Amino acid sequence: MSAKIIGFVQQKGGVGKSTLSLNVAFESVLSGDRTLLIDADSQQSIGVGWEEDRDSPKPILPPLLKIKSMFTTDIHKVIDSEAEGYDLVIIDGPPRSTDVTRSIMLASDLIIIPCTPSGLDVKASKKTLMAAYKAKEYS
Repeated sequence: MSAKIIGFVQQKGGVGKSTLSLNVAFESVLSGDRTLLIDADSQQSIGVGWEEDRDSPKPILPPLLKIKSMFTTDIHKVIDSEAEGYDLVIIDGPPRSTDVTRSIMLASDLIIIPCTPSGLDVKASKKTLMAAYKAKEYS
């Protein structure tokens, strides 16, 4: 059985991609799924939160969850080997439309485009959705 892959992408920042990615990962683990959470954002919002700090101990991850930083344009090329041994892979994308975002779209079975209820977010969502349609043409 191959892992299901969910990508959280949106060209606008601050819409909750990292928060949603982390919450879905923890819910998946609570359901008993072996889960890989890939932080593909150059800001490393998720990855940095789990690194050891001199002033505070490293939070303990659940045994079924692994977090990996991977800011690269070839996620879609390496995702099969990265996903080996997992039930679910979640990819947290960067806050802009980039080649990394396109690679996430190509790698994912499901793309989630978070959007807050504002005109700017709706406009950004439309651009992200159009990029997803273009990426689908290449898969």
